[in-house]
Amino acid sequence: MFSFLSAVAGKSVVPVLTGGALLIALALEAGPIPDRRMGDDAMQHRDFTNAVKFYRAALASESNEDAWAEILLRLGEAELLSGDLPSARARHEEFRKRFPARSAGILPGMIFAAEGKNEQARTFFETLWRNPGTVSKEEISEQLGLVDLELKDYQAAEAVFRELSTSRNADWRDRGVRGIILTSIRRGDLKLADQEIAKLDLSDPENQKLRLCRHLAAGELDRFLTDWKQLKDSGKQAVIPDPFLLTMLTHGATALEKTGRIADADQLLADASLYVRNDAERRDNLRRRINLQMENSPAEAQARIMEYIRAFPSAPDRGMLLLQCGRLLERSGRYTESIEAFDRVMADGELAQDERIAAAYDAAAYAERHGDRNTARRMYSYAIRTLARSDRHYGALDDFAAYCLRQKDYAAALKVLEEIPEGADDRAEQIRIQALMGAEKWPEARMAAEQLSHSSVREFAMFARFQQGEIEMRAGQPVKAMDYFQKFSADFTGTPMAAEADFAVALIRFRSGEPSVTLLLAFAEKHPDSSRAASALFLALQEKCRTQNSTSAAPIMRKLRERYAKDPILAAAEVEFGTKMLAEKKYAEVLALADRQGPAVADPRMQDEFLLLKAKTLSAMGRQPDALRELRKALEAEPAKPLAPEIAMLAGEYACDQGDFSEGREFYSRALQSRSAGAFADAAASGIADASFRLAGSRHNGPDLERAEKIYRNLTEKSAFPAIQIRSSFHLGRCLLLRGRRNEAVSEWERTLYLASELRRSGAKPEPVWCAQAVYEALRVIVQDRGPGWLQRANRVIDLYGSLGLSGEGEDLIRLRDEVRSHSRSGRQKK
Repeated sequence: MFSFLSAVAGKSVVPVLTGGALLIALALEAGPIPDRRMGDDAMQHRDFTNAVKFYRAALASESNEDAWAEILLRLGEAELLSGDLPSARARHEEFRKRFPARSAGILPGMIFAAEGKNEQARTFFETLWRNPGTVSKEEISEQLGLVDLELKDYQAAEAVFRELSTSRNADWRDRGVRGIILTSIRRGDLKLADQEIAKLDLSDPENQKLRLCRHLAAGELDRFLTDWKQLKDSGKQAVIPDPFLLTMLTHGATALEKTGRIADADQLLADASLYVRNDAERRDNLRRRINLQMENSPAEAQARIMEYIRAFPSAPDRGMLLLQCGRLLERSGRYTESIEAFDRVMADGELAQDERIAAAYDAAAYAERHGDRNTARRMYSYAIRTLARSDRHYGALDDFAAYCLRQKDYAAALKVLEEIPEGADDRAEQIRIQALMGAEKWPEARMAAEQLSHSSVREFAMFARFQQGEIEMRAGQPVKAMDYFQKFSADFTGTPMAAEADFAVALIRFRSGEPSVTLLLAFAEKHPDSSRAASALFLALQEKCRTQNSTSAAPIMRKLRERYAKDPILAAAEVEFGTKMLAEKKYAEVLALADRQGPAVADPRMQDEFLLLKAKTLSAMGRQPDALRELRKALEAEPAKPLAPEIAMLAGEYACDQGDFSEGREFYSRALQSRSAGAFADAAASGIADASFRLAGSRHNGPDLERAEKIYRNLTEKSAFPAIQIRSSFHLGRCLLLRGRRNEAVSEWERTLYLASELRRSGAKPEPVWCAQAVYEALRVIVQDRGPGWLQRANRVIDLYGSLGLSGEGEDLIRLRDEVRSHSRSGRQKK
């Protein structure tokens, strides 16, 4: 019910219940002793730090032996209550040496309790009760009750505190009631605690603390926070070390953290820091705040770490905390500062070598993530240099070489490995093989793999044997590769790598045109638990969808659903299968699949794939407005979707198809902004130009036409994709025609045909529609204008188009071509 109560009953609560009651009256003193009396006053106010200071001063100046002995005991008690158990022990030992026959009062029992030796403490106080000497029985009773409470003997503790609550002294009566309240809270009797709290003067901060304790025990965190704020703001609570408050506030913060109230928890810990007694408690408080903020607010955690380092520059855990600081800085986007933190660890020669090496490796990892090659190399060099004389030197070189390998700097990786003698380090040989393969040095890679294949370490020997097949596959020798993989599978049957080898064999045969579906299905049946089994079924599904129909692919789809429901590849297979059914016009099935799988899949990218599949299906069904609505809604709900560019592109197409060219242009513009390079970007730009051209045609808007012309011209001249160049050239001609520049328009359509001719010469087939439209539009303008040499120009256009060997001319083009040919024949007859 209340986790912190296990800590507050014993030594943690001692200062709350004892305070000045620990003191022995000095009625026989002859005169004022300022330091001693100031120490007594500080104890009354629970200011144990100053009490220690005053008693030490009094001890140094006291000459009377009896008074000196009393001060020594008080100093021990003050040191114990300030959290300095070793000094308290030392005072007790000193007292025993100098005064072996005298009673040390309650100090020995308090030390037992502080050490957790509660049974010994109880025996001590029970013995002292029978012969108290100068110690008051109330003081002994209080300590005995606290020990019973720590031992969870609640019945005995309550009996002791109830007897104390009947004392003639009002202060001791209050202390007895407080003890009853704490006992009630510890055993979960909050009703009794409430009854006893009602008897107290709640204007007294000490009593208010008990009510706070009760709220915390009941889990009433809001009431706890409200009462604590009132007590804190009232000014009645002195800002001095207070272990009871420290414990309550700390455990209150823990309870708040568990409910997710991080800001409130951190504020409580900040308040608790005001009541620490010593550096150990101050460090513990800061460490708690650091841990609290570690996941929730890296910047705050980093600030607390730096506060900790400034306060405890020689703390043994400073290296670990600085490492954590560097990690937090990087997580919060402050990469440069994170490297500075790691550098600080590496430069601190007093820190353990492991911590300094950990800093170098962390910094190297972050530098790699941020593309900072200079820093990454510097960090690896530091590790290599620092470990030069240790047995970890080869490991540091391996790590640096592995980094170079990940950077695809194969030459650098091989250079680093030159420092390791061949055969001395199997991991180095493993990296060497990978670097040689990356550099496409196949003979050297073959030799290195052959050498490592004889390693006495099975892991490395297996790696090398497998890579022998990989080398041959990548070197363009599939037959040799298949031979290596088959031997590997036979020699390492039952291992995960054997399944990888079998998959490689199936893949080689798949690529070579063998009956691949059978091979892939056989692999999936032989290795159902392999990570490649789902991939094999997916490839088989693709092949079925490509060469047959969805009905023949359905059994494979069922296997994927039944066996690999949690594999990410399942969603891709569903989309592939749905796309095939869409091509077969099985619209109802596709919509059912998209509605079922789309919301269920966890990968946001695949969610978008299902959305696109659904939209295309709706469009194919003639429900294009519904399709556009789905796309629009998705983009409005989550603008940064993984496939937002593709969704926007399709939405642009559908909007234009419905005649809304303004919205279509907006969607195309959005797609272009998201992906500004490559064929996708050119297609999006082409969509913007198309929409602008249509707007110009319907509105006779000059700026829209200018925009379309500019984009088409840019694509015609600069696009890296011939199909887009040809299409854009045709549309540029239309823009020029609309602007009245008829001759330029014909020239552009001639260019369209020349671009198509160049594409044809490269072995590719140009798209017939744009070529046919280009020749038709060119002939139509030439025939209408009949300028000088029009017949020759028209025939040249016809011949150029004929050389392309395309089909699909429309009736209008045939009619125009025949008209030109007729004029040509008439001209020859006249001659």
